[in-house]
Amino acid sequence: MPIIIANCRDEVYYDGKVDGPFEVFLESLKGKETLPNPPLEYALADRGYGIIIVYSPYLEMKSTHIKNPNMYVANDWNSLIQQLYEHLVPNRKVAFFHDASMHILEAT
Repeated sequence: MPIIIANCRDEVYYDGKVDGPFEVFLESLKGKETLPNPPLEYALADRGYGIIIVYSPYLEMKSTHIKNPNMYVANDWNSLIQQLYEHLVPNRKVAFFHDASMHILEAT
């Protein structure tokens, strides 16, 4: 089932429990290229694991794709919804988390 996580207010996809100190994580991004988004139809293909779609007008793709190159990053809500209508089969369910803080842990 595709999972949409929204309301990511930070510029980077950072998980303090996994990524270590924030400054070290930011340093690790330097010099790395931003990967292109996978095609949404590829991201939605049923490959036996949950699909993560992150919606945020703020989030840069580099920090997200370094962690998971198959994660789809959307920065325009209307475009994302339109693409979902075009690519989802009828009656397919989508989980929606309206606040990323439910998923991305606070730095310690």
